[in-house]
Amino acid sequence: MRLNAFSSSWASGVTSGRGSRGSSGPARSGRRRTGPARPARHAGAVAGRQMHRYSIRRRENLNQGVALSEQSPITNAVFMPDDKDVARLLDWFAAYDALAERGDVEGMADVALFPLTVTTNDSAGECVTQQWDRATFVQAMRAAVGEPRPRLDNQRQPVFLNADLAVVVTDSTVTTGEQVLHMRYVDVMAKTGGEWRFTSMIQAGWGDMLRAASGA
Repeated sequence: MRLNAFSSSWASGVTSGRGSRGSSGPARSGRRRTGPARPARHAGAVAGRQMHRYSIRRRENLNQGVALSEQSPITNAVFMPDDKDVARLLDWFAAYDALAERGDVEGMADVALFPLTVTTNDSAGECVTQQWDRATFVQAMRAAVGEPRPRLDNQRQPVFLNADLAVVVTDSTVTTGEQVLHMRYVDVMAKTGGEWRFTSMIQAGWGDMLRAASGA
């Protein structure tokens, strides 16, 4: 990202003897400071200084005729989705739930963004992550949506990073006959071609099975 690139060039200036305020004179010499170390600078203050330097570099690039996008990860206000944003995302999940209920695995794959990142943990508490292509996803889902299918009641909590990226936490109640179980999982959602797709699935408790299936 542009901000990271600028921060790297600024850090290079510090190590070459220029002060953190951009002075071009030689590095100071003399006795080293003794006594208690200075407290670490607050992360917000550091981010503010980086943004100020970023703004300066941006103006310099514009003056030099460098074409830059107006997009930035740092905004003046937190993105707040409106009712239509939330409804559209939840409608996507309602349609996906209907595909899963029918066992339409190919239809489920049609609304994924591959490669799909799958993250879980094993019984030893170690992270297990895999990259799935469409064929791997279809194989796994065919096993998961087999008969008899339980009844799923899903409660979803979307968190929007902006209008095109979101993280959705799902709490599911799984009912099979008289047995009632619970599970929680996360989908990372991204838009492509103006349509929502899921690009990552995160859920605890699958690591041992994934290791066994992959031979790892």
